[in-house]
Amino acid sequence: MKIAILYFSGTGVTEEYANIIADELEQKGEVISLHNITSFKARETNIDFIECDALIFGFPVYGGRLPPVTEAWLSLLEGNQRCSMYFTYGGRDLEWAHQIGYHLLSKAKFTVVLSAELLGKHSFNVAKGWNLAFDRPSSHDIVTAKNFAFESLKRFQGSEIKWDYDLEGFHYHPWETKEYYGPFSIFFPFKTQDCRMCYQCEKECPTQAFNLSLGKATNGVCIQCMRCVTICPDHVIEVGDATELFQQFKETLDLSPENVKNKKSRIIY
Repeated sequence: MKIAILYFSGTGVTEEYANIIADELEQKGEVISLHNITSFKARETNIDFIECDALIFGFPVYGGRLPPVTEAWLSLLEGNQRCSMYFTYGGRDLEWAHQIGYHLLSKAKFTVVLSAELLGKHSFNVAKGWNLAFDRPSSHDIVTAKNFAFESLKRFQGSEIKWDYDLEGFHYHPWETKEYYGPFSIFFPFKTQDCRMCYQCEKECPTQAFNLSLGKATNGVCIQCMRCVTICPDHVIEVGDATELFQQFKETLDLSPENVKNKKSRIIY
């Protein structure tokens, strides 16, 4: 069976799970192709779904939903295969992520047969003073991802699949990226010193928000995915000190170390 895994991964967590899932399926003899759709250019590249028997979509969760650029990208797709989806998150509840993914993929004429939520390091852990789910994925998270791969394959190959996600009370509204000057504006990346000018920050930016000449990301365009911070080979792109904000964030959302540790990756059957 030819299975394509398409994923968005700002800090590498969703990619790590994509590789775990791919390895598990390849061990079962399936033909797997991996497609990293994080960069702007990658989403502009046409992917031939006709060659695939089934697809797996992987997304991080930002503010309780998919990254805005991936929602827009999904809205342009059209297919007719079965697919499954997984979402990575750093401790905060997923809120509407499953519903949005199911809605957009169903609208694109894919048949969603399974979903999963998998824990990993929080994207903002790149900031000084922010430390959430730092030790994930755990062995349990990895086993859950492997089980998700196996269960997805079973449902891709099954003669008849009945799986539905409850959309009661759900109304989809596109997520618009706007200029923001609140407390989380400290997470707009900026360059702190000279670098080798490799331009990877610009090339890999999902929204073309980072301007190397100006040395910063554009407010209103940047989605704070931390891609540029993560991939900079000179480690000169940073965000602000998040120590005080992290304490407020943890208290507001009840994300004590114990509560985060007790959160479990799971498959939505």
